Amino acid sequence: MNMFLDGVIVKVDSPDAVIEDFFPRRLDLYKKRREFLIREAQYDTVIAVNKRSFIEKVKEGEIELIVRKGKENRSKAEIVERLEELEFDCKDAIEDILEGGGEGGGGEGGVGDGDGEGGGGRGGITRFDYLLNLPLSSFTSENINRLEKEEKKNEMKLKEITKKSPEQLWLADLKALKMELD
Repeated sequence: MNMFLDGVIVKVDSPDAVIEDFFPRRLDLYKKRREFLIREAQYDTVIAVNKRSFIEKVKEGEIELIVRKGKENRSKAEIVERLEELEFDCKDAIEDILEGGGEGGGGEGGVGDGDGEGGGGRGGITRFDYLLNLPLSSFTSENINRLEKEEKKNEMKLKEITKKSPEQLWLADLKALKMELD
């Protein structure tokens, strides 16, 4: 009996030998999948928390985006500085979660990098544009409630995934497959 192993045809003695090789490889993939699912849930949670907190702080007046009568316009650099003071996570810190770099950084990085926009990030996106470019329709109580629900849902998803071992994830997938096939 022959099988492909790392792109090479290999002779094996029995089906059991195939299984013995397959299981550790498959389990390793489930370990990587579990790690990714954890990072993805952390990422989604941090985004929802930051958006909800940003909207609430704008509504409460802790962050001034709109010019009030008798005041000067605020520059983007000043707004970014305020977001850093309030320890909002910048986009790079949040993206680092997906890449395996942690759980958000709390407004890391200095203000500005010479582009006059209050900081640059990956792909030319400024660090806090995910907050500063929210549409006005985001500043409604319905949206705040939706973000709170999303935050709780993501936290529950994170707890569920962290409780499960890679083996349990694999068994759950096998059960789901069996149900589909029956």
